[in-house]
Amino acid sequence: MKQHVNLTLDPKVTQRAKYLARERNTSVSALVEDLLSQASTGTRRKRKNSQTFTTQWKGRLALAGKREKRYRALAKHYDLE
Repeated sequence: MKQHVNLTLDPKVTQRAKYLARERNTSVSALVEDLLSQASTGTRRKRKNSQTFTTQWKGRLALAGKREKRYRALAKHYDLE
């Protein structure tokens, strides 16, 4: 069972914490818990809906073929031809 803890924070810190929690789609309590957990163990608890960058983008990006105009332009620019 979780316990309640009272914190006294500067109003600017509180405002930034609320903004950050909204950005991460979580609560300030969960944000503080994650940060304290990370600080004490060196690891960060993963949220249920979080995905790694590679998992999120796997199969969505394709390499340009050598015949494509953008590939030829980049190859020429970087002396890869």
